Amino acid sequence: MPQFALADDIAAFNEIFSEIASRLDRRLPIRQQLYEILHEAIVTMKLTPCQVMSKNFLSKVLGVSRTPIQEVLLRLEGEGLVEIYPQAGTIVSRMKID
Repeated sequence: MPQFALADDIAAFNEIFSEIASRLDRRLPIRQQLYEILHEAIVTMKLTPCQVMSKNFLSKVLGVSRTPIQEVLLRLEGEGLVEIYPQAGTIVSRMKID
């Protein structure tokens, strides 16, 4: 398992997820919105490789249950964008530049 990197700047880390939370439209299905927002944050490097993403933290900060977060993280894992380590956490995958 790779070494987990903690956010160097906690304020910036919280700012990222606060911005994500502000983009959620509670009138629309949350799962697809979460997927699109987290996908964008990863590919644009707002969330950097090896950055830890806790389901509990995401649930609390985004104000959604853990179920849609878990489903979105599994989908992102299937695309190679995150790595899930059971009982340890989820991290943003390292990107390969071709």
